[in-house]
Amino acid sequence: MLASLCLFVGALVGAVVLTGALGIDFARTSRATAIALCAIVAVLGISAVREQRYRPKRQRRPEFSGERLLNKSIALGAGCTMILVVASLQAVLGATVASTFLSDLVFVWVLLPILIPSYVLTTERLAGGEEDALSSAGAALRGKRSWNTSEHKQLLLAWLVKAFFLPLMYGNLVLVLEQWLALTWPAHPTTWFVWFATGALAVDLLVATSGYLATGPLFRREIRSVDDSWSGWIVCLICYAPFYQYVKLVTEQRDELIWSDWLQPDQMLYWIWAAMLVLSWTVYWLSSIAFGLRFSNLTYRGLVDYGPYRYTKHPAYISKNIYWWLHTVPFVGVVSTSDVIANIAGLSAVGLIYYFRAKTEERHLMRFPEYVEYARRIEQRSLRFKLRQWLSRRARAAT
Repeated sequence: MLASLCLFVGALVGAVVLTGALGIDFARTSRATAIALCAIVAVLGISAVREQRYRPKRQRRPEFSGERLLNKSIALGAGCTMILVVASLQAVLGATVASTFLSDLVFVWVLLPILIPSYVLTTERLAGGEEDALSSAGAALRGKRSWNTSEHKQLLLAWLVKAFFLPLMYGNLVLVLEQWLALTWPAHPTTWFVWFATGALAVDLLVATSGYLATGPLFRREIRSVDDSWSGWIVCLICYAPFYQYVKLVTEQRDELIWSDWLQPDQMLYWIWAAMLVLSWTVYWLSSIAFGLRFSNLTYRGLVDYGPYRYTKHPAYISKNIYWWLHTVPFVGVVSTSDVIANIAGLSAVGLIYYFRAKTEERHLMRFPEYVEYARRIEQRSLRFKLRQWLSRRARAAT
């Protein structure tokens, strides 16, 4: 947990310092892009080197196979094409952050014919060469074997997850960094909070972007399973652009007042409210840090049972919803009872969506024995379980 915190925060701070020290007169947008790319490269580079350092030594170097190299390169090329297609559709449907992803990384798309085989060769050399789902899919795409949908379903779903979320996470990372760079040095308590929350969100998005990129054997964070249920995908995707704009028609608040418009620093409640906001946002932020390079929606990449996840199965969802209620104060600033009801109903609807997300995720993860054991431990620590035990003891004592 501490190592992940230092990695992501250090990479972002280092990128900010580096771009500032270069002496280049960046526009705010281009500097945000430079910071994002530098931080991503630093995270992935350090993580790959660290994983290779602790990887068990092989007795002999794996035998090179040109056929396997070609198969994997074709499959990776098909996956990258899927990312381009999905990102383009997102941009057409109004997700401007996907346009940022496409424009910022245009040089990557041009170099893909060189980068993909180079990546495969590096992976074969460092992580070991073997026939896997990627090489099998590549052989099928070449017509060297028959295509089997059930065999390749998990690989297709994994690439679809990456294709949908990677453009959004990267584009939002650049957008948040632009907002963070635009902030003046904090001189007011509320500005300090905005500065902290925006910076923490940038770290959160760096974790997410890196997680969607680090799915190969170089990082030993391979995707073990992807949720293949319609309900799991629907409740997840509606939380993100371009679909969330339609959800907002129901959930959007009737007023624009936030907590800092309601309270002022000379009030004791202001500081109590600010402390609760910082606490809830910190829990959310640390929940992402706990995942590290395992971060990915709709997938299982290994059990995370430390950090905030030591105490509850869904700390990110709980803390995020608490933060939204505290930040928007739905019961203040409205002119009618119907607006208050609409505000509360909107936030409740968001909470309900995240409740269903939690339940569909649990249904998927309960396929794994280690998660079943983890869920049992969390249940035994819960207040509900302890209350039930106490009531049971009281009932036995009464009889």
